[in-house]
Amino acid sequence: MHRFVQDIPLKPGDAAWALVQQAEVQLPGYRDRPAFIGWGLQDFVFDQDFLAHFVKDLPSATQKIYGDAGHYVLEDKHEDLVPAIRQFLDRHPIG
Repeated sequence: MHRFVQDIPLKPGDAAWALVQQAEVQLPGYRDRPAFIGWGLQDFVFDQDFLAHFVKDLPSATQKIYGDAGHYVLEDKHEDLVPAIRQFLDRHPIG
């Protein structure tokens, strides 16, 4: 578990930083598609700077932002988030 946490790319030079940069470059290409952002503001890894990039690149995304949820937002806010995801998928069926 410790090694997994050490591998989280947070800055240039981290092992998987190139992957984060690649995702950042490609994300705006999805702005014309339905998107859902579920985010916990207490996330110790993907902080509000990451969220700001998602919101900027996906301005029409449905957003569920929780001030009292952390990294595992789906666990922290499942009672609200799961129905919201279901509603989103009902409005935007895949396939």
